[in-house]
Amino acid sequence: MSATRVELLGLYRQLLRHAKRYPSVKRDGLYQTIRLEWRENAKLSDVKSREFQIRSATFGLHKLKEMTDLDPNATAWTVNMDPQKAATSRPRMESLLADFDTTAEEEEQADGPMEENVPPEDMGHVDQMMKIQELDQQMRKNRKR
Repeated sequence: MSATRVELLGLYRQLLRHAKRYPSVKRDGLYQTIRLEWRENAKLSDVKSREFQIRSATFGLHKLKEMTDLDPNATAWTVNMDPQKAATSRPRMESLLADFDTTAEEEEQADGPMEENVPPEDMGHVDQMMKIQELDQQMRKNRKR
């Protein structure tokens, strides 16, 4: 999934364009965060980390578009924040309630270590996130020196 320089600049510009229209009081902070993280991630040399950041930015752009392309004349808005639930569009309140509807057995299982609660198919993603967090911590330490 190697993206060209032109594609990456297009993705960056789209992120900034939609961040400017983001309907929140935190709009300016989001805009600055995108700019800062983009500059930090431009220095990544690890191919997997770069590809993960590109996928993350693409997903973030998709979510920003959902928030900024809402029809102001609509009577109800629905925004799916979970990519797996995006295919099944349920009303927002119903999906929130379904997420919190757990049994006593599920609550007992949730008290174990994080690795036990993650489905096997998502473990690769968790491993990637942990590696990226480690890289981020190393970069921050190097900046302080």
